[in-house]
Amino acid sequence: MCPSAGGVRAAKTFNFDLCAHEGMGQDDVFGSVGARELLDSALRGMKATMFAYGATGSGKTHTIIGHARDGAEFPQEPRGDGGTGLIDRAAAYLFSNARESGFFAVASFFEVYDERVYDLLDASKTPLPVRHNVGTGFFVPGLSELECFSPDDVVAVLAEGRRSRRRAAHKLNRDSSRGHALLTLKLVHGRTRGKVSFVDLAGNERLKRSEDSDAAETGSINRSLHALGKVISTLAKKGDKEDEAHVPYRDSTLTKLLMDSLGGDVVTLMIACVSPAEAHLDETLCTLQYAYRAKGIVNSPAVNL
Repeated sequence: MCPSAGGVRAAKTFNFDLCAHEGMGQDDVFGSVGARELLDSALRGMKATMFAYGATGSGKTHTIIGHARDGAEFPQEPRGDGGTGLIDRAAAYLFSNARESGFFAVASFFEVYDERVYDLLDASKTPLPVRHNVGTGFFVPGLSELECFSPDDVVAVLAEGRRSRRRAAHKLNRDSSRGHALLTLKLVHGRTRGKVSFVDLAGNERLKRSEDSDAAETGSINRSLHALGKVISTLAKKGDKEDEAHVPYRDSTLTKLLMDSLGGDVVTLMIACVSPAEAHLDETLCTLQYAYRAKGIVNSPAVNL
């Protein structure tokens, strides 16, 4: 139900592939959102992306990364099936289903904070540049890459990077991520070179609602999410018809680095995280509209050799 002119509420309907109810646990979500099919595509040599979008405190980090391993508190799982998120489960699936011997993954983990890139696996916290190559697109030179030979190796990379993420407490979330985190696994086996990217976006929020003391930081988050919204809208229009409109990837650091994770030859899963609370109605509506636009993107996945 949405507010309309004169204060009268009107029903608004969105159609999605799945609506995960509050009783579903992490394992249920992994099995229901098409994660296995997406990972199978990556094992065949395609590019794949999982990302979560939503207001601060709506469950994005919980869904993608899972319970914190550094003492931060999260609610217990409703089904009691563990606090591991999509990344842990994806790593276990990849290593269990790789057919070729000698399979391994090369992991990188970085954060986009205030339009700058920080390597979460490097303690120096020195911002890294973003470069562009005509053949490969945007990339970050000097980014740490660690070889992973088991799911435990991936979990160790995840835990190390989490400790370096920027967080802040405010009214809506006592453990709010203040930057966008991207964990990438390049899959190496045989002749194929698949890739899986996991994106934990910082939450869209309003200054008055969050009572955030750092207005500049929140403004930077919202501007980058706005730029991402423009990219998604343009890609969706291109899917509706033969529209050659320019896709504004260059408008922000985030969209530059998500260029090969959204359009073109990639398989993408978007999870929209929303709150059932009436107080969060505006943020929920914004998230649903965002996801509905993303649903219109049409890609053509291809094997990378």
